Amino acid sequence: MTCIKGLGFKQLFIVSTNILLLSACVTTTSEHGENALSPTQDNEVQASAEETAVASAQNHYLAAKRTFSAEQQRVFNSAIALTTSGDFEQASHVLHGITVTDETPSAYWVLTGDIAKALGDTQLAQSAYKTAVEHNRYNHFALNRLGALAREQGDFKTANHYWNEALAAWPNNPLVHLNMGILHDLYLGDKVTALRHYHQYQTIAQALNANPKQRTLKSVQRWIKDVERQIAMQQQEGATNGN
Repeated sequence: MTCIKGLGFKQLFIVSTNILLLSACVTTTSEHGENALSPTQDNEVQASAEETAVASAQNHYLAAKRTFSAEQQRVFNSAIALTTSGDFEQASHVLHGITVTDETPSAYWVLTGDIAKALGDTQLAQSAYKTAVEHNRYNHFALNRLGALAREQGDFKTANHYWNEALAAWPNNPLVHLNMGILHDLYLGDKVTALRHYHQYQTIAQALNANPKQRTLKSVQRWIKDVERQIAMQQQEGATNGN
């Protein structure tokens, strides 16, 4: 994937976090198993955060999630493998081999939504993510995706709502902090809030000993400096106008 500088990269990232399958995605133990594919380019931070003290007891999703039976897990893993290889039609066919009940783990619906999104059916994807939240209201993976869909549709208020819900489910979700930072930076114009979320992302990444040369972390470090400069200019203009 080509590195996109400046605002273009920010815009790309906020959309790409909604999609399960990207060229850099890896299998983790976060969602979708609820074994998972990290829905982000920045899988180093996301994968590690689920497995370290950074996640902490504040991750309400982990406490509330259901698990598949051994056979269901086998089928689910097969669907993930097909999704990883880009065979979305077959992945959907395999996934439908799982009999859905009220006890079906919410990860099923997240993967259903990811496949639908990859096949271009945004409406089905949105419906599936909402069903995931109905099955587990703390599913921050689904909430993050719903926020990204709302952002794509230009509904920034709803995006902000979903991402706030995701942070209520897991306050240390690095991707949601990053998306919130971008939302407030580029689309809502709230530089102070954007800076707070960028700093939170940076803090989590550093706590996980993420590679300082990792692309997203380096980009966020630049964005922090840029937003700090903008805030300083706004404050200076305010002081000048007040005189």
